[in-house]
Amino acid sequence: MPNLRVLIMATIVTVFTAHDALCADRLFLKSGGQINGNLLNPSETPRRRFVVETLGGKITLSADQVKRFTRQSDQQRKYELHATSMSDSIEDHWELSQWCLNNQLAAERKTHLERVIELDPDHEGARRALGYQFIDGRWLTSKELMKQRGFIHYQGVWRTQQDVALLQEQQRIELVKKEYIRKVKAWSRWLRGPRREQAMEKMRGINDPLAAPSLAGMLRVAADPATKELIIDLLGQLDGEVAVSALIQSALQDPSEAIRDRCLEQLCHVGTHVAAVTFINTLQHKNNLAVNRAAVGLERLEDESAILPLIRTLRTEHKFIIRQPGGGINPVFGSGGNGGLSAGESRPKIIKKTYENESVLRALVSITGENFRFDVQRWIDWYSFKETPNRVTLRRDP
Repeated sequence: MPNLRVLIMATIVTVFTAHDALCADRLFLKSGGQINGNLLNPSETPRRRFVVETLGGKITLSADQVKRFTRQSDQQRKYELHATSMSDSIEDHWELSQWCLNNQLAAERKTHLERVIELDPDHEGARRALGYQFIDGRWLTSKELMKQRGFIHYQGVWRTQQDVALLQEQQRIELVKKEYIRKVKAWSRWLRGPRREQAMEKMRGINDPLAAPSLAGMLRVAADPATKELIIDLLGQLDGEVAVSALIQSALQDPSEAIRDRCLEQLCHVGTHVAAVTFINTLQHKNNLAVNRAAVGLERLEDESAILPLIRTLRTEHKFIIRQPGGGINPVFGSGGNGGLSAGESRPKIIKKTYENESVLRALVSITGENFRFDVQRWIDWYSFKETPNRVTLRRDP
């Protein structure tokens, strides 16, 4: 039995052949219908109506009746003319599919290739043109082959089951994080009103590490010390990279010594190694305040790997800009120009100042039990002796 799609197409083409000039355009109506004909006012702007010459005569439609319209290309018209003279045979469908290939008519070509393999399931040319591969005595599409190999088509890409499971888990995690962000934002608003106690109770109930990003964001903007302390304690319980990073940043940057100390208290239990590395790196900061806060952190962590970096930071040199008039002194945190001078203003001067860092010394004394004050050379000599392995003597007793 001939393919229904091909029969319908052949019927349409038969009508088209008799009146090819009247079937160049197709109007798709909002009501769901379709009109084929020749649009007589294709360039009307703005579009108010469609005047179409059809086999039954001229039709005029208002613009709001038409959803869209298309114009057939020369290749499509030629294709329909070719299709009228073909028979429903393997040879004719194959020949017309090749013509479609040369004239960039992919959809029409696919129709004829599919009819070829309906008539001859083992037609190699049509099978391969449609993307089939001959595997273990069977013709398989690329889709069938990938499924046979255990792949899943997910989000437009073939993936392994493990990859799909991982992506789905990542999507679940992102959704949970977004939900926590929504909740924490709501609770942060409650904290400023009569629902404060309810918000605090809700936050105390958080025990999911996925809530860490939302709590870290809240810690950055919170102003109330009690709220900050609650968030810090929660982050300490949650642990994880995001929570530890938030505690480290607050330990270095929060203006309140009590809050910084609370962060250090948590870091003594979670993320200790990461915190120590960050504090050691911060000893090289251009801001002397950051240097001393890092030293305070290292003192609390009691990390012996910090001894040599602390020795090297007992005295640090920092640059400042003196702007005149006004005599203001500003630390220099980076290179670059002075941003321009106003009329009558003196060119700024850059000065250097050396600090003896008391916090660094306290950290060294606490970690080592030694105290050579700010005598850097004595500290280095002591450290070198401490770290040098006992020498093996080769002298023999008499």
